[in-house]
Amino acid sequence: MLSAEAYFKLMFNDEKTTDSAKAAFCVDLVLRLNQERRPPFTTWAAGLDPLVRTLQAELGEVDTSLQKQKTMTRTADDFMVDFGRQLTKASPVIAAALGGVEASGYLEFFPEGLDEYTQAPKKNVLRLTQRLGALAAEYSAHLPEALVRSLTGLEGEWRQCSGGQTTSRKTTKQNRNERSEARMAVDLMAHKVGHWIAAEFPGNVER
Repeated sequence: MLSAEAYFKLMFNDEKTTDSAKAAFCVDLVLRLNQERRPPFTTWAAGLDPLVRTLQAELGEVDTSLQKQKTMTRTADDFMVDFGRQLTKASPVIAAALGGVEASGYLEFFPEGLDEYTQAPKKNVLRLTQRLGALAAEYSAHLPEALVRSLTGLEGEWRQCSGGQTTSRKTTKQNRNERSEARMAVDLMAHKVGHWIAAEFPGNVER
């Protein structure tokens, strides 16, 4: 059972109360009000219920946003793994097409060796994909068509992964930290209900 102090913090606007805790409390409050089966209890319940439902729906969207963020993070990590594997497979193909591992064309692709790709930090990936795309286009007459398409598409794939991850993280952080209109509406209505209960049953904390 909630203490009187905890109850009042949930009923009224306490900055430390999370959206999920507020929503859960107000769902219970609506049920308690409706148990009386008469106005003004049911009237207050009818006013609070749709606001709580809106907040719950918003919380579901935040959870979805967080899950998308996790998914995008995995996608970026998967890209890094695939990136290294793809260049490992492409290296001998490029060497064969351009005259060997000591040919100038091959060295343009791999100036620092294969490790530059397989061990690349994320901050370097955009630059590396841009290099690969430009060189693939330049040597397209000598390289297999499928390889050219693959290498020229890497930059776009990386931008989608890293850009989506950044946007998702920012959006989720905003959703977690900012008090939404739905939350403020629930706070206001719960505040009104709390004052009505206090006026209707003065000194009756249990009520």
